[in-house]
Amino acid sequence: MEYEIIQHDQLRGIKLLVDDISYRTPHTHREFELILVLSGALIVSCLGEQIPVIQGEMIILNPWQTHEFHTEGKICTCLFIQMQPDVFRGYFPSIGRLRFQTYAIKDMMSADRLNALRKAAIELGLAYFSMEPLYELVCMRLLAQVFEHLMRDGDWTLLSSKQAQRETVVQRRLERVMQFVQENYQQKIFLWQVAEQERLSESYMTHFVQEHLNMSFQDYVALTRFEHARRLLESTDMTIVEICGECGFSDRRYLNKVCLQQTGMSPKEYRKSQTKGRDRQTSSGGLTVEHIHSDEEALSCLRDLTPGWEAR
Repeated sequence: MEYEIIQHDQLRGIKLLVDDISYRTPHTHREFELILVLSGALIVSCLGEQIPVIQGEMIILNPWQTHEFHTEGKICTCLFIQMQPDVFRGYFPSIGRLRFQTYAIKDMMSADRLNALRKAAIELGLAYFSMEPLYELVCMRLLAQVFEHLMRDGDWTLLSSKQAQRETVVQRRLERVMQFVQENYQQKIFLWQVAEQERLSESYMTHFVQEHLNMSFQDYVALTRFEHARRLLESTDMTIVEICGECGFSDRRYLNKVCLQQTGMSPKEYRKSQTKGRDRQTSSGGLTVEHIHSDEEALSCLRDLTPGWEAR
């Protein structure tokens, strides 16, 4: 599983993107994420559920909620709206404790409210990608409108102060575990080092990592190393031995084993299957496959929606 650090370069605490996607590996992040399917059909896996979302439908995901996206082989185009809770904290302090309990939005609001939410989401996307004068204020107004619609008819709760505090402790510990791996994956690392850092027993950390990453610590280290190795296989002419040394694999056999698990191919076969600069590809092992639209492409995609589409 990946801890995704979302960059908010354009507007603080807010990021929008239009993305062609057929698979996205399990990941988590600190933002709320609202997804509107513009074309095709998306299947969202979270908390053991498989939630189908077809064209015109939406789904809302909570901060730190591990999720995975896939389709039935065809590309799906979606508008993603990602927002840190801090954006509204100044005048709605309890938003940090807000958690939606139903994720498929069609199951929790009236048709009229759903149409209004879709319309606001599309208008938000148009304002964000066009960046016309005062677009920042327009985006904030529309984002507030989006969350008002979600909360008027939505199925949500507020965590108690104790629950929120407990969740924060878990989130920060998970961040530190992932950060430790990202900073040290090129060398030999062990769970006891993380346990020592956290001043907890190795046994406790074993269960913590398994519960929150859904894999063992060493499996997570291997997956992190492979993600770096995969990028080098795709974008450089480094030898397999050089890539092993760069990414922390002790030898070629170790890299070969992980590569076979993730892609169904050896490193050499995987490299041959890739074209430099091409969007990331997938196999039965499940690497991310997506194409993030440029601002101009995103605008064109939203503007080309047929009249009345949002009223489906």
